[in-house]
Amino acid sequence: FCFSFQTQDKNMPTFSNMGKNWYSDTVPENIELHSPLSVQIQATSPMSRKLIYSIVKGNELEEFAVDFNTGM
Repeated sequence: FCFSFQTQDKNMPTFSNMGKNWYSDTVPENIELHSPLSVQIQATSPMSRKLIYSIVKGNELEEFAVDFNTGM
């Protein structure tokens, strides 16, 4: 599976580990159900605004979740 995150702030925040306003990662299809993923997502807003995280692609069956406040 491949899933993507995108920040929802209009001031183009960047993901710390990519230097871009989007983040993408791949998860093996044979991963055990309900296993935690070793993905750490962190973005910063150049205007110091609160960021909201969401999965925007690759989660059509809603098998993944992200806390919109923390990115975890």
